[in-house]
Amino acid sequence: MKKDIIVLGAGAWGTALAIQAARMGSDVTIWSRKPEIVDFINSHHRNPAHLSNLTLAHNIKASGNLVDLVHHKHILLAIPTQTTRQTLERIGLSDKNAFIICSKGLENKSLKLLSEVVGDITPGSPVAILSGPNFAREVAEGLPATTSIASQDQAYLDEVTELFAGRNFIVHSNNDIIGTQICGAAKNVVAIACGICLGARLGENAKAAILTKGLSEINQLILALGGSQGTILSPAGIGDFSLTCGSPTSRNMLYGIDLASGKHKGDKLVEGFHATKSIGALAQKNGLKLELIEALGRAIDSPSSASKEIYELFYLKV
Repeated sequence: MKKDIIVLGAGAWGTALAIQAARMGSDVTIWSRKPEIVDFINSHHRNPAHLSNLTLAHNIKASGNLVDLVHHKHILLAIPTQTTRQTLERIGLSDKNAFIICSKGLENKSLKLLSEVVGDITPGSPVAILSGPNFAREVAEGLPATTSIASQDQAYLDEVTELFAGRNFIVHSNNDIIGTQICGAAKNVVAIACGICLGARLGENAKAAILTKGLSEINQLILALGGSQGTILSPAGIGDFSLTCGSPTSRNMLYGIDLASGKHKGDKLVEGFHATKSIGALAQKNGLKLELIEALGRAIDSPSSASKEIYELFYLKV
């Protein structure tokens, strides 16, 4: 049976997943809103903007035409979370389409998970969540990795697993789409707090304590929303948190380091900047007091006090 996938988004993550899906035998079309990227991929078999040193396989092409995408079953979402709804509304979807959500975060205005956003637009379509722990370049280069794929539709979960699983890309599947999505959004938030620890020279012990507190708070939110207890201990949970909060190559952690040193720039390009506010609001909506998330929200509002907000958490029970 022929397998084909549309990847919405020509960023590093979308490109890496296109490479992995093509590696496993799918025909892949990368959609970009930028004609110059589409033309370059089709003529030179490389993405000039991301992972540009890697040659794309012959079964990867690019398109700038959203309307044509409706004829393909698998639509992989790797576009910014806040533009997902308006992009999907332009396509003219049907319940024959199925979605693999790879973007992270909540829709700020509605506080909805992306699975809920997709459900608003095309009710009944199968949905799966693909969520690390992964750095895009390592996946693209074929280095060993594990990833998490979640779906409440077991048949579609098996189908998506088959599309991506390979010798060096091991899939851990689960049915908790709530917990998997919350972890994917929240790990960027906790990474900012860990970055503040390092930027403020509070030390590795402090960073470990903040990571522990973050995992505990996010688990409270997962359970309050009806997610599963075990997800926080899965690759989607502690695995993704450890990767994002433990490497200075993480954009969110670098942002935290910059916050602590007063160099904060390009705030709105950092996923955790948006997720901090939306996760804080979602927690409050569900009657939860999450001290780390609240402190980080204050730190982002007043960068000059970022280090103080995180330091003062140590006067509370971590």
